[in-house]
Amino acid sequence: MKLLLITTFLLLALVPLRAADADTPEALAEHQLAAMRLGEWGTYAANMHPKALDRLQKMLAPIVEGAASNREAAHLSITLFGGASDAQLKAMSPVKFFETLMASMAKLPGMSEAMQKAEGTVLGKVMEGENTAHVVTRMKMSVPGVDYSKLEIVSFEKDGDKWKGLLSGDMEMKFNQLMQRMKPQKPPAKK
Repeated sequence: MKLLLITTFLLLALVPLRAADADTPEALAEHQLAAMRLGEWGTYAANMHPKALDRLQKMLAPIVEGAASNREAAHLSITLFGGASDAQLKAMSPVKFFETLMASMAKLPGMSEAMQKAEGTVLGKVMEGENTAHVVTRMKMSVPGVDYSKLEIVSFEKDGDKWKGLLSGDMEMKFNQLMQRMKPQKPPAKK
């Protein structure tokens, strides 16, 4: 159950957008729910900023690299990447890595149904300069045994003349916490 809730949180924090023709951050955010419901991971990746996809792959590299020697990393690797081998994951482009991650997470028990039934509402936008926008949304989602509503800040940055999705700070924090848990613990120093 704990892994399912973490995965749901990560999906909400990651959700990129389907509508390549939307020309404002708000329009992209309004299409977020439709994209999640459709599960079009290639389209999702096409609407993520290339630097966000690269960062995601680098953040998750310790899971891939640790899967051979760390039981928790091996379990996470199977859960997050559907059994792709370490060699396959290391050879993937950031786009393919993202697609594999999202497709695997959507296969977790209850996740596909939860994504198809999710509700979202755009509440507003805050600009940070001319090239970065933060869209506030209210997401309502149900996973087995839990119904919840959460405010999300979905950030976008211009890539040329198009808005592209960024990783959320919440998602980066959660992945960082996972990485910290997998680091070998040093025994306490002897006195």
